[in-house]
Amino acid sequence: MIKKNNEIFTKEERENDRNYHFIFCQATLSLANKIFKEIQHIQNNSLSGYAFGYGLVQYAAPYTKSITSKNQKLKLDQKYIPTKYKSLHDEIMKERNKIHAHMDLSIFEPRRLSAEKINGVLYTSYASNYILRFDLLNKLSEIIELVDGTLESLSKEYFQMERENR
Repeated sequence: MIKKNNEIFTKEERENDRNYHFIFCQATLSLANKIFKEIQHIQNNSLSGYAFGYGLVQYAAPYTKSITSKNQKLKLDQKYIPTKYKSLHDEIMKERNKIHAHMDLSIFEPRRLSAEKINGVLYTSYASNYILRFDLLNKLSEIIELVDGTLESLSKEYFQMERENR
C-alpha cells in the first residue's frame, strides 16, 4: 500500500527501525538475486566470479548484525529461508565470512611476506594457499531458488504487516 507522498510507512511507523530494517533486507536480497540471475544469464564472463562474490556478500548482509540509529541490533530471522535450503544458507554464510568479506588467515595461511619500496611506492606481496573463491558458483541455480523462496516469504510477511497497519 502506497501512502501519502509515495512513502511506504507513516511517520509513526518510521519510528520503528524494524520496519526499515525489514525493507532494507528485502531490497538487499533482491539485489543479490539480480546479480545471481545476471551471472546465470551471461555465462563465461571473466567478471562473473567476482560479481558472484559480491552477490554472496549482499545475500549475507541481512543475516549479519545491523545497528540502528537507536543502537538496536537487528538481523533478519532465518525463519524466512526455505527449510530445504538451510544448509546451503549456512555454506554461503561460512564462505562469505571466511573468504569474501574477511581474510581468514587460517584458510589463506600467508607466508613469504615481502615489502619493497620502489620510487617512493611501497609494494607488498605474499604467497598463500590457493583458495577456490567461487566454489559455490556451481550451486548457482540452487542459490537463486533459495533467494527466490526467501523473498517470497518476506513478501508474505510484508503484506501481513501492511494489513495489520491499516
